[in-house]
Amino acid sequence: MLSCKYYIAMANTLLAVLHRAASVGWVYDGIQLLAGAGVVRRRLRPYYADCRGRVLDIGGGTGSVGQLLPAGCVYLCLDNELPKLEMLLRKALGIPLLADGTRIPIRSGSIDFVTCNAVSHHLASNDFEAMLSETARVLKPAGAFIFVDAVRKPSRLPGRILWALDRGSYPKSSLELRRAVERHFQVEKWDRIAFYHEYVAGVCRKAQTS
Repeated sequence: MLSCKYYIAMANTLLAVLHRAASVGWVYDGIQLLAGAGVVRRRLRPYYADCRGRVLDIGGGTGSVGQLLPAGCVYLCLDNELPKLEMLLRKALGIPLLADGTRIPIRSGSIDFVTCNAVSHHLASNDFEAMLSETARVLKPAGAFIFVDAVRKPSRLPGRILWALDRGSYPKSSLELRRAVERHFQVEKWDRIAFYHEYVAGVCRKAQTS
């Protein structure tokens, strides 16, 4: 008779295989679709309605956010996994940028809008702070930061299941996310969106220094 430890080991092995496969563009898109990302993106479209000029998508994967932007935007999709950016090129959605969001290779004050969608749960607190600092650095003074991610909320069973399958190891509560964002930005809007997960969606401006 197989032991409980055997089944746990098998489950962990399968999960590790799934996580490795998620770096492949079409697999990543399929996982996102099953997790309800398409529904969430449609609800997020109004947040991107005012975007213009150069829009930087940190951790943009295969570039799905590019489909939400108004015509005329220059869409820059930053990700640290090349297979996803190769899928972006096949979709012809924008300009790929292979880089780390905590060290953005873009000139200071040169981006009109930055968005970070479903990324913070992949980042430890110090890396999240570094990413927010880099976002503030590359934004123009009148630029805006659109932040979206699922939050840790143990009371939501579908969310607990998805967190168990997700590659992200650092889910954060809505309060933790907002406090971190407010150390770098002034929050204009901070909404909650519920599907399988509960999400926060924020529109922020660069903090004014005296």
